[in-house]
Amino acid sequence: FKNKVSDHYVPYVRPQENGYKTDSKWFSLRDEDNSQGVYIVAEDQMGFSVHHNIQEDFIPKVKIAINSWDEEGAQNNPHRVNTHVTDIFPRDLVSVNIDFDQMGIGGDDSWGSKTLRKYSLSGSEYRYGFWLRLVKSEELLY
Repeated sequence: FKNKVSDHYVPYVRPQENGYKTDSKWFSLRDEDNSQGVYIVAEDQMGFSVHHNIQEDFIPKVKIAINSWDEEGAQNNPHRVNTHVTDIFPRDLVSVNIDFDQMGIGGDDSWGSKTLRKYSLSGSEYRYGFWLRLVKSEELLY
């Protein structure tokens, strides 16, 4: 794939982590004029995301879901803050998150079932590695 960092953003109505890539062996980033960049290579494989936002931009300031486990009157709590796609503005930066993997977010429903085992990370410890290499235009890999 070859695209811009901004192409990785998915404008969900409720902002959340998005644009994540899995099972990757390598990726590279370069500036607009191709004069320099960085090449990232996984020891085995990795997951990653790139954005013009930091991860915290996609995380609500407080828990916003109202469900059967919430305390009585939770829907009237003035400290609950909903965020929407119109609250997300690109920053003047490129944020890169490199991970071993990512667990699924839920089960067969959207109101409390656990993540299915095949989409879960059940280990207590993981190991992964990657290399970063700064490159000049004539070395850039596509």
